[in-house]
Amino acid sequence: MAEIARLEVAVTRGDLSERANLSFARGRTRNVLVAINQLLDSAMRPVAALNDSISEMASEHEKGDIDAVMPTEAFQGSFATLAKRVNGLVASHIGVKKKAMACVKELSEGNFDAQIEQLPGKKAFINDTIETMRSNLKGLIFEMDRMAAEHEKGNIDVVVPVEKFRGDFAIMAQGVNSMVASHIAVKKMAMACFKEFSEGNFDAQIEQLPGKKAFINDTIETMRGNLKGLISEMKHMSAEHDKGDIDVLVPVEKFRGDFATMAQGVNNMVISHIAVKKKAMACIKEFGEGNFEAPLEQFPGKKAFINDTVETLRRNLREITGEIQRLIALSTSGDLNARGDQKRFVGDFAALVGGINGMLDAILLPIAEGNRVLNLVSLGDLRERVELSCDGDHRRMKDSINLLVDNLRVSANLADQIAAGDLTVNHKPLSEKDTLGNALVRMVERLRGVVGDATVAAENVSSGSQQLSSSSEQVSQGATEQAAAAEQASAAMEEMAANIKQNADNAAQTEKIARQSAKDAEVSGIAVDRAVGAMQTIAEKIGIVQEIARQTDLLA
Repeated sequence: MAEIARLEVAVTRGDLSERANLSFARGRTRNVLVAINQLLDSAMRPVAALNDSISEMASEHEKGDIDAVMPTEAFQGSFATLAKRVNGLVASHIGVKKKAMACVKELSEGNFDAQIEQLPGKKAFINDTIETMRSNLKGLIFEMDRMAAEHEKGNIDVVVPVEKFRGDFAIMAQGVNSMVASHIAVKKMAMACFKEFSEGNFDAQIEQLPGKKAFINDTIETMRGNLKGLISEMKHMSAEHDKGDIDVLVPVEKFRGDFATMAQGVNNMVISHIAVKKKAMACIKEFGEGNFEAPLEQFPGKKAFINDTVETLRRNLREITGEIQRLIALSTSGDLNARGDQKRFVGDFAALVGGINGMLDAILLPIAEGNRVLNLVSLGDLRERVELSCDGDHRRMKDSINLLVDNLRVSANLADQIAAGDLTVNHKPLSEKDTLGNALVRMVERLRGVVGDATVAAENVSSGSQQLSSSSEQVSQGATEQAAAAEQASAAMEEMAANIKQNADNAAQTEKIARQSAKDAEVSGIAVDRAVGAMQTIAEKIGIVQEIARQTDLLA
């Protein structure tokens, strides 16, 4: 009975491999135990077959053949039912798994709204797991979308909040943040370099980026090369233009895209400005050649200041020319007191009018002073001389007028002395060319001779008169001598008349000298007339001398 109890315990705990120990059994007990062993052997065969089927099924499922089932037809009774129930249990779990995997498949394909039926009981953990995955995926996508939206708005410091996630989702979030931060860092480095470019520092450096990011370095260096190249060509163009070679342009063929467009734009701008400059200079060239009517097309926009400047120049040139022509016309008509209106002009144009006025003053002041002295000379006043400080032709005019006055003054003094009967004067000519002075010296010498001869004749007459009472023969002889003396006196008077004629010739020569002096003054024709008047005055004084000679002749 103890052995049966042991077997009962073993069978109860599922161990069907136990058998009754027959070594101690005898008789009917042995027969009972043998029957029990036989029963257990009979029961063990379908159980073993069931275990083998379950093991084979599990093995196939482990291999992935989840459609493998237990062959229920190989069993009978409760074992067949058990096999069916095992197949149903496995099919049920596989069905749940397939539903879960179908949902996960939808999730993996991006359908985060894929549904799965609510599983009963403890199977609901599958729903919870799928919903947790759905929530994490949707949450991560939401945060990434929010991050992308904020970055689109320019708020590039927004990141995925890693603390909202766990495990690989947190790692994924951190990876997204790190990747975006890495790209932003590269972008910031590139933009920092471009910022330096925008501020004119085309030598700004950027570190060499690894792998395929190196295209950023290539792009920046291409930009740097184009900017430096364009600036270099523009500097070369500017330097050549400064040297005068205004046909030099930026070589557009060296650039592409907008850089080529920029280069062409620079060329067009420079060409346009040069064309405007050439048109303006062509107009001003016409001005320089005296054509103040030269046309100039109207330039657009702010270039119109060129038209304004040219028209201001045209107006000023016309007005200054008109003012100069007015002064010329007035001067030609004899109005030498007219002056330009300096207040009508500005800058150098006003200075030009002032210079013309100053020139007229400088020309006319010496002439006016010369006219004043010559006018006094024409009135017989020889006391004044030209004392104005001047140079050049004005000085020569001054010296000529002063020499004329000095000559006339000496001649007048000499004439006055002769008229007073003083023939003892010892006159010295001013120079060898002083024909009037030399003529006056010869006239004085001749007058002295005539007076001497007249004195001798008078003495002879006196002597003859004293002897008249002694004899008539002596009277006759005295008369004869007197007649001879009279003839000598007549000859002397004739010689004196010749001298007077010579004096007149000298006066004419003096008149020529005065006329030459007047020509030196260029515009002083009136002064010449007054000098001639002065010479006429001198001639009148010489006439007085002639009258003295005639009276002397009568006296003789």
